[in-house]
Amino acid sequence: FLAKDNNDSLLGLPCLSVSSGVYSPPKNSCGPSAIVDSGASGKYFASADAIALINVDPSAPTISVGSCTGQRAESSATAELNLPNLPPNTASGHIMPSFVHSLVGIGPFCDADCSVTFTKTDVTVYDPKGQPIISGWRESTGSKLWRFALYPTDVWHQPKSNHASLQAFSAYDLPSVEALVYYFHAAAGFPKKSTWLKAIRAGNYSTWPGLTAANATKFCPDADETILGHLKQARMGTRSTKPKQPPVKLLRSSTPSVPPPTTPATPTNELHLWDGPISKLFIDGTGKFPVRARSGNQYILIAYHHKSNSILMEPYQTKSDKHRLQAYNSIMDRLLARGHSVDLHILDNEVSAEFKHAITVERQSKYQLVPPDMHRRNQAERAIQSAKDHFLAILAGLDPKFPPFMWDHLLPQAELTLNLLRQSRSNPSISAWEHYNGPFNYDATPINPLGCRVLIHNKPATRKSWDYRAREGFNVGVSLEHYRCSKVVDAESKHIQISDTVEFRHHRLTQPTVTPHDKVIHSITNLTSAIANQPAAQITSTNQLQAIKYKPSSPPGSNPSRHNQSVRMSLLLPQLMPRLQGCRALHLPMHHLQGCQSILTPLRCLQG
Repeated sequence: FLAKDNNDSLLGLPCLSVSSGVYSPPKNSCGPSAIVDSGASGKYFASADAIALINVDPSAPTISVGSCTGQRAESSATAELNLPNLPPNTASGHIMPSFVHSLVGIGPFCDADCSVTFTKTDVTVYDPKGQPIISGWRESTGSKLWRFALYPTDVWHQPKSNHASLQAFSAYDLPSVEALVYYFHAAAGFPKKSTWLKAIRAGNYSTWPGLTAANATKFCPDADETILGHLKQARMGTRSTKPKQPPVKLLRSSTPSVPPPTTPATPTNELHLWDGPISKLFIDGTGKFPVRARSGNQYILIAYHHKSNSILMEPYQTKSDKHRLQAYNSIMDRLLARGHSVDLHILDNEVSAEFKHAITVERQSKYQLVPPDMHRRNQAERAIQSAKDHFLAILAGLDPKFPPFMWDHLLPQAELTLNLLRQSRSNPSISAWEHYNGPFNYDATPINPLGCRVLIHNKPATRKSWDYRAREGFNVGVSLEHYRCSKVVDAESKHIQISDTVEFRHHRLTQPTVTPHDKVIHSITNLTSAIANQPAAQITSTNQLQAIKYKPSSPPGSNPSRHNQSVRMSLLLPQLMPRLQGCRALHLPMHHLQGCQSILTPLRCLQG
């Protein structure tokens, strides 16, 4: 859209309002509305219109939105339109504190096979079947833009006249959310997109901040590591070049065939019961690993627990019963410690008598051998394929300098991420990991990419006066026994240790971070939502938000100046101040506002 000034000279800039800047909806319109724009890539809502939205989530990762003028603005929350009959993935958007008018892009509707029609007086969106789902109007005065109502009710008062910002036009998403999804995809072990999305929609990653099905669907990468670990042989017959044979016509017999008489099923009161083992454990071993671990391990024992659908992995040194039984007993001890019993073991025919004795005498259980030359009857064979594919993808993503003889220390987190991708067999609503070990909380035990280069904090008690405050190392997994701690290996001594302060430096991915500006926006949004009786964010304190260390705020290479942060914060205050009048108790951490001097004075006066 192009606007003209008072001298009728054409301006080469997009505008929301012209000389009058007055919003004049038709008489039948009511409530908050949004401008319809074909140049916007998504939906961007003004803070004043947030009361008309649903599922407001201030804890979601922020995005940076740019215009053709080069200006950028950052979002403060995600939200969804409260409109019926919307196609999938077309209701979600971002709340932009610096926007005065809401903006709705028509691109997502077109991506959902909808059609949009603009006329002289209105605008209408039709579904793929040609039925109208959203209808809007065109302003009668002013800039004469097309608008959609954001809330289907006639209770709202007409909004006030406002002038809009140029930042609302020609909006595009800068890769902050994309960097977060890329990082989480690497932390999850580079899984296949279909498998990862299925697990996310099942709720297995509900505690991972900002990892929603919509974000993962949009930004899930086609990583080389995934292909290196999961690529399969192409199926035969796909786009075959062989000519199709014409169908064979069958000659109709002169004597019609009479179907055999069927006896009607009569109801019966019989109840048939079958008694069989519920908790079965399938066991088998992998082939020899190419690199001998420093601990001597060369093989991996795979155990598939049928009831929980979990795959357990335990390394061992040789195929002798001495080492193989140690791995088996370790897996059994882990199962029993978590309350899982094993009624029946399914084993390969190559199992030794000593192994059978350990099952029947020491474990007081039963075993069953698969038929000769029928390895497919042992479900551990399929579990070996899944475990090897997942572990190969992780190995492909290791830092080039990662010591290869430390591979066996990667198995615990590889086992965790593998079972997060699977659903429990007895309770499909939870993951296999939750069935086996209990719910996984990302905030308490954050997961990072395995084999990633890290900077390990040197504690004051162990370093000298002029020693560096950190030393290089590699991440080998999360420590589930500690709170927010990682297992790391020192790059020089190759010693394994636990550290609660680690900086991750992935050789290929961008490390998302949380800025003080994100914390201020989060605090003010929570305060505004509480006063307006809106649902608060899932994360209710700045201290908890600080624990989420992997939320991106801006794309690589862009650092908004403090002046721009102050301007964006100042735009929030006129909307926030009227709601705070008469509020006697207000607590906002002032130490998070350093560098935003333009808003410190009014907030201090407000607190006083």
